Amino acid sequence: MTASRKKRKTIQSPEGTHFFSPVADKALDGIILSRQGKIIYANPSFKSMFNYNEKMIGDSLVNYILQEDAQQTALSLDTKSHVPDKSIIFETAIRSKSGTMIPVELHNSLIEFENEPVVLTFISDISKRKNAEYILK
Repeated sequence: MTASRKKRKTIQSPEGTHFFSPVADKALDGIILSRQGKIIYANPSFKSMFNYNEKMIGDSLVNYILQEDAQQTALSLDTKSHVPDKSIIFETAIRSKSGTMIPVELHNSLIEFENEPVVLTFISDISKRKNAEYILK
C-alpha cells in the first residue's frame, strides 16, 4: 500500500453505500461522491437544492457549473490532483433544473470508498451570504 493511499480518509463497510447513505441523507448541505469525475452518489439535500433526481448519477458536476469555473471544478474532482488530508475549497454557482444559477461553496476531499479513491464534495448554498454581502456594499 502506498503512503498516499494510507493517508486517505476511508469509508468502508461490507454494505458500501448502505453504510454511507444514512449519514449523508441526514445532512443539510448537499453531498456528492464522484469517481473519475462522474457522480456516483448524491444525497437528498443536493437533489432538493437543485431540483435534480437520479438522472444526474453518472453525469459530471462540471456539466452543472458556471462555464468559467468548469476547469477548476474538473481538477478538483480528479483524484490525482488531490493532496491527502487537504480539501480544495472554492465558490462557484450550480445550475438548478430550472436554469437558475445558485451560488455555492464546494469543499472537495479525497477519500477511499468501497476500496477506491473518490472525491467527497460538500456543497453549501451561499445565496443568503452573497445577498447580505451585496446589501452591505
